[in-house]
Amino acid sequence: MSRDDLNELIEWAYRFDVYGDALTADRLEGVGEELLQGATVWAEQRDLGVGGGYTVEGTSEGLICRFEFGLTATSDEQLIRRSVAEDLLAHISDMAVQRGCLLEGGVRPYSDDEQDLAEVCGE
Repeated sequence: MSRDDLNELIEWAYRFDVYGDALTADRLEGVGEELLQGATVWAEQRDLGVGGGYTVEGTSEGLICRFEFGLTATSDEQLIRRSVAEDLLAHISDMAVQRGCLLEGGVRPYSDDEQDLAEVCGE
């Protein structure tokens, strides 16, 4: 069974970009903060945690807010269903749309290489 076939994990990886027309760096930074805060509150209401963050970056097409974080279990033997991980992504996407932005990317299991790196770094 591949990691992509797993339906319950202790942590899910989120990698996505948020962007919108004519957003300044300051406004996009504010949107990023609002989305990360909203994700954190959503997770805490379900006894889960969020670790990671975002950066505002310039691309050839304009500014983007690039998110990289994990949705994590907060107690021993707790597992997070894929459907819960996808619900958080939908919640973040809805918040982005309400702020005039779009979201591209998604949620997936961490790769074996990412897991190995986290263990080496003590995470």
